[in-house]
Amino acid sequence: MLACIQQRKIRKEKAKAKQTFSQSGEDLIIAMWFNIIDIKNPTYLDIGAYHPFFINNTALLYE
Repeated sequence: MLACIQQRKIRKEKAKAKQTFSQSGEDLIIAMWFNIIDIKNPTYLDIGAYHPFFINNTALLYE
């Protein structure tokens, strides 16, 4: 019974987790600031991007 409850807690926590494409969550910080200052559709220029999704600071904004 206890194992079942623990599994449910783990699944709930995973469901709350946000997807990030950057190395250390920088894209989540950028998205949070855009939300705080009420910018719904930001315009940005990604210079020197290595990969469209792998360690990318702007992929989250694109979605």
